[in-house]
Amino acid sequence: MPSESAGQRGIWFITSDPAAPSERIEIDRSELSDGEASLVGRWWNAVSRYLEDGSRSALEEFEGVTVGGWPLETRGTVLEDLELFNGEWFSDGPYEELG
Repeated sequence: MPSESAGQRGIWFITSDPAAPSERIEIDRSELSDGEASLVGRWWNAVSRYLEDGSRSALEEFEGVTVGGWPLETRGTVLEDLELFNGEWFSDGPYEELG
């Protein structure tokens, strides 16, 4: 579940969960295994590649993959729309302070 602990380092990603489609999910980094955090980092790299050059194959690895129970968003058109309507949303990377 997303955490809102003040002063904690968080990691965020976009989910394709039907209950929260295209929602930004923020999770306290300490709640994820190293493998899950690495997975989110690889997803971020794939999203960046897709947004830069349209490389759909970069996202295919993450189809059906979940982190913290949330499926990662892999639909290119959704990611493009989020980038368009939220400015440089993906340019700052996955980590931020929570709270």
